[in-house]
Amino acid sequence: MHHHTSIPPPPFPSPPGSVHSECDCQDCTYVTENLAAWHRARIGWENNAAVPCSCALHSARQQEAEVAAAAYAVAFWVSASGEGDEHAAASAEAAARACCAAEESCSKARKLVAAWARISRSTRDLQECLLPCGRDSYPTYSETGSRPFTCFRRNCVEGHCIEHLRGPRHGCGWWHVFGRGCPRECDSSIDMTWWVWEMRQRGTNADGQPSLTPEFVPKHGKRSEFFAEFIPKVTAYLAHAWRDNISKHSIRIFEDRRSGRHSDAAAAAAARMLVQAEALRIVAEQNPAVFRHAIHSAAASHAAPGEAETAVVYEYVFAPITLRALACAASADAATAAAAASVAAAIAEETAQWARVQADYAAQIEVQRRYTATCASRERHNCLVVVVEYKPYKQEVPPACRKRKGPAGARERYRQHVAVFYAFHESTFKPSARSYNV
Repeated sequence: MHHHTSIPPPPFPSPPGSVHSECDCQDCTYVTENLAAWHRARIGWENNAAVPCSCALHSARQQEAEVAAAAYAVAFWVSASGEGDEHAAASAEAAARACCAAEESCSKARKLVAAWARISRSTRDLQECLLPCGRDSYPTYSETGSRPFTCFRRNCVEGHCIEHLRGPRHGCGWWHVFGRGCPRECDSSIDMTWWVWEMRQRGTNADGQPSLTPEFVPKHGKRSEFFAEFIPKVTAYLAHAWRDNISKHSIRIFEDRRSGRHSDAAAAAAARMLVQAEALRIVAEQNPAVFRHAIHSAAASHAAPGEAETAVVYEYVFAPITLRALACAASADAATAAAAASVAAAIAEETAQWARVQADYAAQIEVQRRYTATCASRERHNCLVVVVEYKPYKQEVPPACRKRKGPAGARERYRQHVAVFYAFHESTFKPSARSYNV
């Protein structure tokens, strides 16, 4: 018997054909490809099952039954309690506490079921499900004009979550969130195919030793074998992805601070706060009068013929103390913003003298000869590409382009000089760190 699956579809459709790439990260490739393979396979596992799985990761019926039983106990003791019946009142209070605890347990069970259903949907869902402590926000470490930068905590991704002190089922990590997983999906009697990196021989070197290179190849085994290999890889991937995210964001922050965009934004913010503080100071010195009015009902006996039954009375209230306090607070904020602007300007001035260098081997270029013998291999040269970025500057935006690209009305763009160098080495020269230094 087939039933509808509770596993959500992937956020993006799979590419129509295989995409070949080079120089891939082995950790990211392993988790990304096998996560997608697991997601496609588990949909079939759930649809082909004769009976839905009743484990804690697929059903919250047990917790819902506990909530119903606790609610029934509360209703029973409340109906049984009467005036002066202390025993029945105490029992009703205890049943109410048990009902609250059962409802909390049921809520956690539902969240656990939802997390297990979407954990294989994408790497983002994988991180959010395995790291329930969430992300921390760093507004001061964000790019100018963008949302505050958020990332997971380092101790959580490295397996040292502080919530582990509360117990084995608290905190971040696969074993602390899902335990051993679903027994049906981790079945040791059903076959499964996944992908692994293995060293394959490509030939022999000059000494006659085998030359091995890593290749991404399929592997056949049981579901239990897949999860025994997949879970440690995911645990290592969490820390790897965190370091990769921090490294890339650090480069973006460096470029943002070096371009001068951050110092300009800090100077503009300091100017706005200074104007606000000066305006509040002037208003506080004038000692303005803040008035309010109240409508009082006039007695009908005292009202003259033709006179209105209500009278409007204006009362003047002076509030110079409040305005002075606001002016002092605005002055303090302006001083803080001015100090931040001076620091940002100093950083921009210092980093503008630096150059950022990126170097990597792009490809091996083949030499095209006039004739090529049968089964002959063309000569190859290693090509090292070096990109140097230096001297940031501002470029005035033409009037016709001010509304089509960038913020409306922007008059300047932040640019920098870029130089690209190509270094060619013989095919016998092995790419290494020494070539980067040369």
